[in-house]
Amino acid sequence: LYGVSCPSVGMCMGVGVSDATLAERYLAPIVGGLSPESGPVAGGNTVTITGSYFVAGSSVKVNATSSPSVTYVNSTELKAVVPAAAGPGKVNVTVTEQGITSAGVPADVYTYQALPSARRSAPGERSAHR
Repeated sequence: LYGVSCPSVGMCMGVGVSDATLAERYLAPIVGGLSPESGPVAGGNTVTITGSYFVAGSSVKVNATSSPSVTYVNSTELKAVVPAAAGPGKVNVTVTEQGITSAGVPADVYTYQALPSARRSAPGERSAHR
């Protein structure tokens, strides 16, 4: 049987589970970094989220929009597809598991970048593409 015994606040002991498993089940996920830290407004790229206390079934939101695909790698790494954004800017990436959401920290900031605009050559200007 699995169980948790809490004789007092802050002193819980698991029966039949490791300390790491207890931590993963009862501690809020922590986002420690993103790679890459930026991408296109169109989304669609995959970001690697590193941190602590991730579990299989975690969900990821980028600026409150759910990622269309999240892959659990291990308790310290997730991979998530970035959804599209309305425009460029900095947003937070959060991880939620079992109703507990990671706190906003500087390490969870993702930057949506504007698409480069096409530049036309001025009359008489030589094009770099020949």
